[in-house]
Amino acid sequence: SKQEVAIDEGGPTRDFLCQVWKQLPSLVAKVEGKQVALFEKDKGAIPTTDEKIQQHNCEELQRKVRLFYTAIGRLMLRSIISKNPISSTAMPVFYRNLIFRACDPKDNESYPRDK
Repeated sequence: SKQEVAIDEGGPTRDFLCQVWKQLPSLVAKVEGKQVALFEKDKGAIPTTDEKIQQHNCEELQRKVRLFYTAIGRLMLRSIISKNPISSTAMPVFYRNLIFRACDPKDNESYPRDK
């Protein structure tokens, strides 16, 4: 009936945001055959340096990168406000090790998977 109200406890939103964080490290901005990765490869969500973005000398590409970063920032804010988790895949390996494996930077052990 018309008086029934759908209850969404965040499932679709949570799933969408989870997919965003998992795919974050592979995001690329493309313009006219030029492309730049938005995040350093295999380092989690560490943004690409301005020097790497500006080396293409393309204003349109730089504008597109700014738009991507703005959208990502808004998604992060939405996650925080709605208390949705930000996936650990968006974290750099160093922080994943520190938080989830109880590793200490003073440890001399190396994990082959992280190389």
